[in-house]
Amino acid sequence: VKLNDRFDFSVNTTLTWEDSLDQMDLAQDGNQNGDVNHVEDEDKSMDCSITIETQIKVDVDVPRPFSSIPKMLLQRSGNAAVKLTLKFIQGNFVDNLAKDYAKWATESKYRSYRASLSEKNDVKEGDLIVGT
Repeated sequence: VKLNDRFDFSVNTTLTWEDSLDQMDLAQDGNQNGDVNHVEDEDKSMDCSITIETQIKVDVDVPRPFSSIPKMLLQRSGNAAVKLTLKFIQGNFVDNLAKDYAKWATESKYRSYRASLSEKNDVKEGDLIVGT
């Protein structure tokens, strides 16, 4: 049946980081009287955040006997399955990213270790990249 030849699948994921400095700038812009202490007090309650947004597009050439099922029913059940799976995967990813960042931010040995991994994987001009 060659199921892999029967669908097109594309994913676009965007991660957005907002740190407390960005939020402090917004607070200062809104603080017309120039009271720096007021801004600093507000900043203590502001946290950094990361958001993730994903768009998935799937186009399926439905094989028999499933092609006799109404298209709307197939779309709804497919959308529900993809949404549930994405929610689980993204949730785990963001949780692990937050844990990794917390460890990186507090442990200098871990930062050094992670930096060494980046150095090993730096691509230099003229390097051949296979399998991308």
